[in-house]
Amino acid sequence: MSCAMLRHALALLLALLWKGPTGAQAAEFGHLPDNITVLEGESVVLSAGREAGRANCHVNSNMSKRSSDPDRLPARIVNISQDKSVNEGDDVSLFCLAVGRPEPTITWKDFKYGLMSEGEFLEITEIKRHQSEEFECITNNGVAPPDTRRVKVTVNYPPVITDVKNMPAQLGKTAILRCEAMAVPTASFEWYRDDRRPVESDNTLKIKNEKTRSLLLFTNVTEKHFGNYTCFASNRLGASNASMLLFRPGAVYGGAASLNGRLSGVGLWFCLSISVLMKV
Repeated sequence: MSCAMLRHALALLLALLWKGPTGAQAAEFGHLPDNITVLEGESVVLSAGREAGRANCHVNSNMSKRSSDPDRLPARIVNISQDKSVNEGDDVSLFCLAVGRPEPTITWKDFKYGLMSEGEFLEITEIKRHQSEEFECITNNGVAPPDTRRVKVTVNYPPVITDVKNMPAQLGKTAILRCEAMAVPTASFEWYRDDRRPVESDNTLKIKNEKTRSLLLFTNVTEKHFGNYTCFASNRLGASNASMLLFRPGAVYGGAASLNGRLSGVGLWFCLSISVLMKV
């Protein structure tokens, strides 16, 4: 029964018991202020005598609010590893902490391969470059939909040159030498001519570096352009190099010359690699 109904019932009761002008007294008791406090939903018995002046009620709705099931709380992630950047070969440990009633389960999932792992901790031994990805923590206890969060793991590794080709070129025509390298962080590129002299841009040759590759663009091939070029890719973890020929179609390059080029290229790679590592 609501407060208004209680006050109205009490006013009628007092009006009946009071000896006097019924209409006037009923109107007076119909505007009773609040004074009695009860819990919403409880039964209330009111009584009044001739001496009753006024009686009041107040429903404390806050006291009546109770959880429908206080022993069940949804699973919720309260702490999780930050995104990580690690070097290839490192051991990696990720954690995910959750609360809830009943006790929630915790599952790790990687998106690349769909593998699942149970428990608060995900351990990866000697991480490889292909394991650079996002890992998702999923917690659930059946009370509400699962709570999920992700951790991104970036794996750093030295450059690996993946695209090298010898290229034929016609005098007076255009030509391109390409050098592509996969690396994290992204590799920087340098070009050398005949394994020793740095290649520099001029009006007939341009170097164009992109995110994962470097291009030598010959806009007007001349005799001086034919020869051996070495691409050198490096980052703070190491370096890699590869040599390629820009040659005139039909030209013959002897095995001895090619062998000497490869040997001198090894020497250049060793010297440049030491230089890069000393900068780290």
